[in-house]
Amino acid sequence: KSWKVVGWSIPAAILLSLVVIGFRQGAGEAGANALYWILANGIPSAIGAVIAFAHPATILSAFVAAPITSLTPVIGAGYVCAFVQVMTCPPVVKEFEGVANDIVTLRGWWPTNCFGFSWSL
Repeated sequence: KSWKVVGWSIPAAILLSLVVIGFRQGAGEAGANALYWILANGIPSAIGAVIAFAHPATILSAFVAAPITSLTPVIGAGYVCAFVQVMTCPPVVKEFEGVANDIVTLRGWWPTNCFGFSWSL
């Protein structure tokens, strides 16, 4: 039970910090810190989705979800991105059948994308 308290106290401390900054230094400074939080979490997550050749909707969801999900120990941005990717580009049986061979080559990791064309790796 104490680990749950620790897990939720860190996000609470971050949010409380923004509130305290808002009272002590003004709403503008709190907004600047909140923007920094959003960009510091969203940009690397979106870059990771781009590197993985994700669907554009998945890249956007990575940017939006990362600042929110980093405040909760229950769900991560990867869960959100995986759900969006599956909804925009559902896997087919053929991909599951060839996974043992595809996993050993770099080209096998990204043979085609959602739009049907092959990546040249």
